[in-house]
Amino acid sequence: MPAAMLTASKMARVVFARPPPPIVAPIDRRM
Repeated sequence: MPAAMLTASKMARVVFARPPPPIVAPIDRRM
């Protein structure tokens, strides 16, 4: 699923650029 990969990479970039908000916490744990 390339679309999911791109979305994950974009979210990862946002998480690294900014402090992880509470909503991204569970997603970060998955990865």
